[in-house]
Amino acid sequence: MEEAMNVSLSDYAHKFAAGNRDVDFLTEYLGHLLDVALYNDMTKEVAQTLFQNLSEKQRTNPNYWLLFKDGTLSPVGSEYLEYVLSHFKAFCKGVGKDSVRIVVSTAYKTK
Repeated sequence: MEEAMNVSLSDYAHKFAAGNRDVDFLTEYLGHLLDVALYNDMTKEVAQTLFQNLSEKQRTNPNYWLLFKDGTLSPVGSEYLEYVLSHFKAFCKGVGKDSVRIVVSTAYKTK
């Protein structure tokens, strides 16, 4: 299983390096990186690329919540958590109040 995941991540890395910036691809790639708790420069780059490729409306869509809910990617003071705070109502509507409140409160408790 671990070997299969490494091959999969390797395939994603090659596609990313080759210039694939499709939002669905970036979302899948980031999801796989977060699933294996891989927090490195590549994870940050994929997250930033995804964020930049999302429209304002897409950013608050539940499909992309993985970008904002991860405490390592979205600590207090980060661009992502600041985005959640500045679009709090839209996230509450799209993702649910409880989910948004948990992310925000956890970030501040951790700090």
